[in-house]
Amino acid sequence: MLYSFKIIDGENCCDSINAPATVEVNTQGSGPGEKRMTEVVVKAQRVCLCDPAFKVTKKVRSAKCLYLWKCSSGKISQDGEGEHIIPIAFCDLLRNPQKYNGQKVTVRATWRYGFEWSQLYCLDCLDNGKAWLDRASDLDEASERALKKTPKGAGIVNLTVEGVFRSDGTFGHLNGYRYEIVPSKISHISVIQKGAKSAAEDQKAERRWACGGTNPK
Repeated sequence: MLYSFKIIDGENCCDSINAPATVEVNTQGSGPGEKRMTEVVVKAQRVCLCDPAFKVTKKVRSAKCLYLWKCSSGKISQDGEGEHIIPIAFCDLLRNPQKYNGQKVTVRATWRYGFEWSQLYCLDCLDNGKAWLDRASDLDEASERALKKTPKGAGIVNLTVEGVFRSDGTFGHLNGYRYEIVPSKISHISVIQKGAKSAAEDQKAERRWACGGTNPK
């Protein structure tokens, strides 16, 4: 008996981790005097590691979360419980600010913070203006616990934020930010840089692990 294992391409490699493997049994040499051989072929779909980003939701009955780092589709889908989801990347939010102004969004991005700065950003759209994360907002207990994982004083982290997006003014320190997210929930924090480092050190870490980097956390 011969066993073979093959990797095949499915429709969506991001979802194929849940796809069951298939088994084929082939028999050869069934004629008179021939040696019979059985081949068992196991096929599994190729799996991709897909990063989480954000969603804008209109709640109907459920409140499921979709965290996708990069998603270029702007089509509205509907799940079985009636929730409408618009998958969109953080950069698409900044590129279409009037469309999402005043809406509650859930977004995953990189947060750079310190004494007088609190910026949400992605390397792919730094030229679209800066987004201020309002740290004075009231957060639930889970969010407060999550924030304890951030380096004290200053740092760079990836996080998931749920809150209201605003693009109808100027925000933050010295009104130096074009956009703002007023958070109600913060979760899924991954540390990129601890403390205030040199610009070269920050950029090196960002190119690797930040939103838009080669391997975002």
